[in-house]
Amino acid sequence: MRNPLDENKLEGHLRSVAAAGCQITLQDLEGYRPQTQPSTTSLEYESQYKLLVQRLVRSFSLEQLTQVLELYHLQPPPKPTKRKCARSIVEQEWNWPSLADVRRKKIDSEFSSQTFPLARHVSFLLLGKDGSQLRQLSLRHNVHVSFSDRPLSLKAEGLSGSLRLLEQDVKDFMAGITQETFALPVKRTISLASIQHISRTSGAFLETVDSQKLRIFYNKSHPHTLVLAKELIMQGLCQVTNLYI
Repeated sequence: MRNPLDENKLEGHLRSVAAAGCQITLQDLEGYRPQTQPSTTSLEYESQYKLLVQRLVRSFSLEQLTQVLELYHLQPPPKPTKRKCARSIVEQEWNWPSLADVRRKKIDSEFSSQTFPLARHVSFLLLGKDGSQLRQLSLRHNVHVSFSDRPLSLKAEGLSGSLRLLEQDVKDFMAGITQETFALPVKRTISLASIQHISRTSGAFLETVDSQKLRIFYNKSHPHTLVLAKELIMQGLCQVTNLYI
């Protein structure tokens, strides 16, 4: 363990170097590097990090800290200040995680729940024909998911960090959904039961626009679902038309 008296002598020497405007060397600075680093999960990490940064700020001028960054081959921070330069040394060269990263990891390790409001077509496509799409998301992020229909939404429970990743996956999935309006070629209507059957069979989501038009939602990465939905629509129309021949 480092002797506090030695640390005081070192700080005094460094302050005198700074006051004299002398060139600083890596040897001067490396003598100031802590021999041990507290665990990021410990209560003392934040206080030790702040103390280390403060000592560098107190002991060096901005010009000297900038020189040290150059000696370490580190890029100076934008609009450099003594504190910014000290943090760059502590984090990038001495490998102390930033306080922002430490706090974020702490939050990410907490259990939480989140609700994602969904439109009907999104919930249908996210669930998939057999639920496999949703199961993959659940397993990938190790979260428990369930649907609610009042209001229509997806509820997820798990670690906060996992929920954040799940949220991004859901956003990416929604961004991949597109739609096409399909005009019926004959003056025949398709029943709600038939629309639901075609949706389940094709994997695309169908809804009525008016008596002669359907809107088809599908994932851009699965264009075959659109093709199959159209084929099933035409088959259904042919069957209905034959009844009237």
